[in-house]
Amino acid sequence: MGVIDQTLIELTCVSCDASERVSVVESGSQYGGSWENPAGMFVGFNSVWTLGFRPELAGAKCLSCGNSDTRATYPDT
Repeated sequence: MGVIDQTLIELTCVSCDASERVSVVESGSQYGGSWENPAGMFVGFNSVWTLGFRPELAGAKCLSCGNSDTRATYPDT
């Protein structure tokens, strides 16, 4: 198994404008792969993800201000 895809994910708090960016990889082979769960990669946010075509944010909380109004973007797509 090797790395078959990679993407950047940026979380931004709508309330206090705190943001953080991480790189996430998909491991597997030509027969299929799976994305690593980015939840544990973020230091400034508690987040929950659904893993499918690519990781999608299910919910997040900013640890700077406590707000749950958080936006996920994919800067490299």
